[in-house]
Amino acid sequence: MIHLEREATEDEHREIARFVTDNQVFQLVGNVMIVGKPNRATYRGPTMLATTLHAMAILLRIDAKWDWFINLSAFDYPLVTQDDLISAFSVLPRHLNFIQHSSRLGWKL
Repeated sequence: MIHLEREATEDEHREIARFVTDNQVFQLVGNVMIVGKPNRATYRGPTMLATTLHAMAILLRIDAKWDWFINLSAFDYPLVTQDDLISAFSVLPRHLNFIQHSSRLGWKL
């Protein structure tokens, strides 16, 4: 689920939408979506939480059979490669609610 905040320009919204719709891998797998009506997002106050909950509600309506929800902002990405992330999460119990990430990547070894 991709969310560009409301302050992003129309061109930025169109560019990301075009990127998602034109990408053959995204079309094949069908698991990349864009929030249609963007929210205002600031790093103070409740807007980030509201935006995150909005994205989760959309994803739950589409399909409730997912194991993890990872909230990444532009400042967070890329933390690690998708393969490394899958490797790290594959050994964690599914009942955990919150996981703290560390820059110490000893688990990769």
